[in-house]
Amino acid sequence: MSRSKRTTRPPIPDDDPHYSVSSYGHRASIADAEAPEPKTYNEVMASLDAVEWLTACEDKMCTWKNLDVYDIIPQPKGWKVIGSKWVFCVKRGPDRSIQKYKARIIAQGFTQVEGIDFDYTFTPIAKFSSLCTVFALAAEQNLEVHQMDIKAAYLNAHLEEEIYMKAPPSFDIPDSHVLKLKKGIYGMKQGGHIRYIDFSGTLLDLGYTRGGRPCCLHM
Repeated sequence: MSRSKRTTRPPIPDDDPHYSVSSYGHRASIADAEAPEPKTYNEVMASLDAVEWLTACEDKMCTWKNLDVYDIIPQPKGWKVIGSKWVFCVKRGPDRSIQKYKARIIAQGFTQVEGIDFDYTFTPIAKFSSLCTVFALAAEQNLEVHQMDIKAAYLNAHLEEEIYMKAPPSFDIPDSHVLKLKKGIYGMKQGGHIRYIDFSGTLLDLGYTRGGRPCCLHM
């Protein structure tokens, strides 16, 4: 067995100067350390930024109501109810300043059962080579390329399955009531799949054409 010719280097100590420089060009220090994002709703209520986090939660709940994501019904007997939770994230700018407090409701999809709560989970995505081709054609033809970010994309796709979910904290619903989901939400097994079906169908109705697979070239 031949020995590896790779040069072995000693581990870098944790006080190495390289660690004090970030990708934004300024030096970091312990004093600049960012406070950890809250993991639970109770942590949000106890944090110094509680007002900002609660505003983010209210904004998300308004989005759910405007998009008609759920109905509030008494918990049906004999039906499984999946759990839910809040997920919190701070959006920062290049200088690490806080730009936005973001809250999202996540379904605990790990309790879903294939064939009962969902069928398909696959979601096609664009290959990097496809994107490069689009950019190359745009550059050659002097075309403009526009990028679009769809807010609450998952919440626009309709569910086919009958799924009930426990309301996360801060939802004002009666006791022994649950949310009957009408749209796909983040965390669900089929969320990405039905979002793709809904969005691709909309683009086809608008007259767009789906790109096909590349042909095989024979010499």
